Amino acid sequence: MWLLAVTALVVVGGIGVIWRFWPEPERPEVYQISGAQPGDLNPGQSFIDNVRNYGLPFDLEYRLTTTSEGFRGPETLSAPGGMRILVLGDSFAFGMGVGDEDTFPHQLGLALAARGVSARVWNAAVPGYTIVDQLEQWEQKLARLEPDVVLVCHTASDLKEMARPTSFRRFLAWDDEDSSRPDPDVERVVSEYGGKRGAAAEVYAVSEARLLERLGAGAHAALRRQHIEYLDVLERFARVVAGQPVPDAAGPGGRPRPTLAVVAWVESYGQAGLDVTPLEERCQHLGVRLFRGQRALDRSGVAPDRLYLPDKHFSPEGNRLAARQTADWAVDIGLAVVRTAHSDSERP
Repeated sequence: MWLLAVTALVVVGGIGVIWRFWPEPERPEVYQISGAQPGDLNPGQSFIDNVRNYGLPFDLEYRLTTTSEGFRGPETLSAPGGMRILVLGDSFAFGMGVGDEDTFPHQLGLALAARGVSARVWNAAVPGYTIVDQLEQWEQKLARLEPDVVLVCHTASDLKEMARPTSFRRFLAWDDEDSSRPDPDVERVVSEYGGKRGAAAEVYAVSEARLLERLGAGAHAALRRQHIEYLDVLERFARVVAGQPVPDAAGPGGRPRPTLAVVAWVESYGQAGLDVTPLEERCQHLGVRLFRGQRALDRSGVAPDRLYLPDKHFSPEGNRLAARQTADWAVDIGLAVVRTAHSDSERP
């Protein structure tokens, strides 16, 4: 089986996205969408990865460990008990280019603990995912974790990826050698582009420049529609999580509903003059808490070359600062609360 290797270059200012797909028989499979585990990563892996394996022109090694639940490791992200926080996102939240203990979710658990909040933090971020994939994974797998908080980490590539004809998860899960899981929509796209490799390069992992070229004169209007579609899916996600009526969707009952919140690591998208303002307005309309993470980083006074790796993902220092700022925000607004020893002992 061939490995689908992907990542995204995303940074404020709208730097594009670089994707590569090629066979890598010597490396473990990273994705495992159809497994019984709640995460979409191949569980129980530990190996030295490199960002160049994802098509980036940099030689940056890092250890990639996946837990038994199919999440980015380490296995125990923070103190057990207390709050349960599920972090969703793409390669930024996943921690592309940094070791397991330097990722944003792991550092968030440590930052909350330093503020008196006992929390278990799952790193459910997956390279290449956007809100469509995250909602799909929530409805199929993640809801059973019963988190207290679902933290969606929003980055600049999320809007561009709304142009995909199906979710990236469905594309990753489809296997032409396995007739037990047919997907006519994916099969149609794969056939049109002469195979999975062609569909990956031309449809599911297209760069911003290539997308704009394809859209031509209608690019501005199309990107604005994708922006609205992203916000509509986010609204659906928020309503599903909150247990409010959503057509054709029924959330689990009989338990406290999680709280969905958003961290935005973007101020402008570099696409059609779009910025984060509509996201802020939609979150206000829904009562969804939004943390302007990029604004906080920009105001920190820390030089960008300390916050970002050469490939433009967060550095270990960048993840630590982002985690501390997010933890401060979560505690300040009451999203993260100090638990008593008694309440901690009531949860596994």
